[in-house]
Amino acid sequence: MKIGKAEWAAILVTLTLLSFAAGFFFGRSTVPSVVQVEGAVPVESPYSPPMEASPAVSEDVPEKTGPLPSPEVEFPIDLNSADASQLEALPEIGPVLARRIVDYRETNGSFSAVDELKNVSGIGDKTYDAIKNLVKVVN
Repeated sequence: MKIGKAEWAAILVTLTLLSFAAGFFFGRSTVPSVVQVEGAVPVESPYSPPMEASPAVSEDVPEKTGPLPSPEVEFPIDLNSADASQLEALPEIGPVLARRIVDYRETNGSFSAVDELKNVSGIGDKTYDAIKNLVKVVN
């Protein structure tokens, strides 16, 4: 039995596809590849053992865990005299909400009670609960 050119081509294509498929399945690794970039800070992977502290990383620098209040801000903050930057020291309050609180005060007059903060656009129950014990109203 003689094999023709068409059969040889079909066999060759089949073998090529099988070798690509075998290379794909047997060449895959369960551990992702790691690319080392010079000057980059190493990141721990769930697939690798814990890393030792790098000599390039300073141990005396405290880890930043969130926004820190300015040293000149004392709690509780008076809603009737605080400026926007002081209000930003409160949790859940960024520049936009701080500006809205100041604008509300300028438009409606001084706050008469802390719970009046709920009238400021963007301050809901969650935000109010987070800051109500950190603010006060002084007339």
